[in-house]
Amino acid sequence: MRTTQINGIIVHEDVLHTKFACDYQMCRGGCCYVENDKGIVYEGCEITADEERLILSSTTTLNRILEQDGRKLPKTCTYTKNGEHYITCDAKGRCCLHLSYGCALRVAQREGTITYGNPIACDLYPLVVTQLRRVHLRVGHYYDEFHLCDAALEKGKHEGIYLIDFCKTALIRRFGEAFFYKLKKRADDYNNSSTNEEL
Repeated sequence: MRTTQINGIIVHEDVLHTKFACDYQMCRGGCCYVENDKGIVYEGCEITADEERLILSSTTTLNRILEQDGRKLPKTCTYTKNGEHYITCDAKGRCCLHLSYGCALRVAQREGTITYGNPIACDLYPLVVTQLRRVHLRVGHYYDEFHLCDAALEKGKHEGIYLIDFCKTALIRRFGEAFFYKLKKRADDYNNSSTNEEL
């Protein structure tokens, strides 16, 4: 897949042209619960040390919400792999904060019992940031593998919403306004091109 560079970030071509808008009524938080029979281990979203600290500081609040849905946080709701921190998922691939009707973090935010936001990786999805030799921004593959976001892709096409616009707040939160508006300009140029031969 072709790529382009913006402010030192390698942006994959599909980021520019994918149309997407979450349709939670259809997916019921499918990206937080990837149940599969393919033997694929699904990792929870990556979180920073600060995000982990905030989540762990809210254990009582989050457990109260989870218990209403018959769930409880595991003793360790985060884990470390290759030096990175992740939200714990159960054996079926369900995020430990997942409810049958949403996310415990979002419920607590609506209640006003927590004031911090979701982990940035959650808000960016299905955009994924990976660190190879350089920082890459790409569209995650799980939605293709498990058809998690079919409804969101259809809604995005129907309503003409591009993924980068849907994720604008998260992109600015992660990379800053200057990056976002350069990305938006690059995407507009790409999508307005009749041939899309050049990035």
